[in-house]
Amino acid sequence: MRKPVLISAFVVLMLGTVFGYAQQAHAAVFLSENWDTGTPPADWPCKNFPDAVATAPFNGWRGRGFLVDNSPYDGGKLSGLSTTIYHSPPRSYYQHRPAGDYWTCDITKEIPQPYPTKIHLRFFIYFTDNWLGFDNPPVSTYEATHFIFTNTARSGTGFRFNIEDKVSTAYPYECNNDQAFSGMYFAIENGSNGGRRGTQPYDCYNLRENLNRWQCVEFMVDTENGDGTVDGPYGTKNGRYSQWIDGDLKVDYVSTPVSQSDFQRIIVSGFSSFLRDFTGDFYIDDIAVADSYIGCSASFDSLAPAAPTNLTVQ
Repeated sequence: MRKPVLISAFVVLMLGTVFGYAQQAHAAVFLSENWDTGTPPADWPCKNFPDAVATAPFNGWRGRGFLVDNSPYDGGKLSGLSTTIYHSPPRSYYQHRPAGDYWTCDITKEIPQPYPTKIHLRFFIYFTDNWLGFDNPPVSTYEATHFIFTNTARSGTGFRFNIEDKVSTAYPYECNNDQAFSGMYFAIENGSNGGRRGTQPYDCYNLRENLNRWQCVEFMVDTENGDGTVDGPYGTKNGRYSQWIDGDLKVDYVSTPVSQSDFQRIIVSGFSSFLRDFTGDFYIDDIAVADSYIGCSASFDSLAPAAPTNLTVQ
């Protein structure tokens, strides 16, 4: 008489376990990197640039030079893994853009298929105090440092995550202080269309007041409209994006032009759209791309294994 009770208890326990995991499991993780495992090739990401533009990949990250000309270039040679400043020990990725250069060495990692149409990109980033040079004259109308791209770094396509003196290039210039570079702000740009301004004011965040510390940044980008549709050719789609800094919601699901229908890769860069006379260094760590909110406490050492398929009962 005890056997059926034991079986029933076992079934209840397993169901509770399965449903418990289903409730607690995180969303699908498309990409993650904490730089803590593996040994990069000696020339990664661009140590021998410009002699060889492409280098051997490290953990799937390919290194490429970008916008090559005859100007001095040491960004790729100095960029790489750091064991001195990191969010999760023992390493982070150090991105170096030399003073006087427009660019550094881009590193790219593919997002596996099927490509998502909505992503949450979470990372920890550390800006050193040399970014105080962002405030030095002469100033242009605005400065945009494209520190992360999606899909492609080519002009006029893809998303660019920027650092700017103002979020909007149209009145009322949210987060701007008389165009005097009194602060730096994270923003999002879509190709040649500035998706910096949504349907509501921004809760502005002064980056210059938050240097020399790790900041948790998360962007949500959705290529679809609120009703699940995607409209028209380049520049006419009406996607959505949100932004959190240190877990605080700064931009809440606002409209922005969308020029891509999915997300195929992430590019970490240091490109600057205007020539600047200061060094643009940053450290980036604990990158994750998922299909829903990640938050600052989540840690992904590696991608979860794919669910088994074609299972049969023997």
